[in-house]
Amino acid sequence: MNLINTPDILTFIQSQGYFIIFLLMLIEGPIVIYVAAFLASQGILNIYLVLLLALFGNLIPDVFLFLLGKHSRIKTIEKMFGFFGINQSKIEKMEKTFSNHLGKSIILFKLIPGLAVPGIMLAGFSKVSFKKFFIASTIFNVISAILFTLLGFYSGITISSLLRYLKLEKYILIALVISVIIVYFLIQYFKKNFNKMS
Repeated sequence: MNLINTPDILTFIQSQGYFIIFLLMLIEGPIVIYVAAFLASQGILNIYLVLLLALFGNLIPDVFLFLLGKHSRIKTIEKMFGFFGINQSKIEKMEKTFSNHLGKSIILFKLIPGLAVPGIMLAGFSKVSFKKFFIASTIFNVISAILFTLLGFYSGITISSLLRYLKLEKYILIALVISVIIVYFLIQYFKKNFNKMS
């Protein structure tokens, strides 16, 4: 029996899936995008809706954090950064980086673990133009959304084709879980290496 086609599960995913996926994308974008695109490759979800949700699921938190930083007081920012273990000298360096290299800064803060939330808030606090931030963030998120959507979609097609050839279609969910674990560790590996290079 192919668990991914179990009627109750299928009906639930198709009726409630988009809303749940969108909420999860707000928290953990790349992995959720990959899973949603994988499901789309099996005909369970619409790939174009998944791509649209992927874009907005990444962009909305960025805009929210930017505006939160823009309207925060200095004491609030200092306390928040202290929570993340970032001192005043690092804050000043980050502000200079935002002023001189906005695009590079967004990539850095989005990819380095633990810096996305404070980094984007600092962008708003450091008086970076919202228009410039929105354009840079949109470009990054469009590329990211397309990348992980294509990765999930074509992984799903390749894996399901291989399983059909081996007559192991019933293990599609296990294959999905394994592929998600692999993608997760690849993302972490990439982030660590990007951090070292930067």
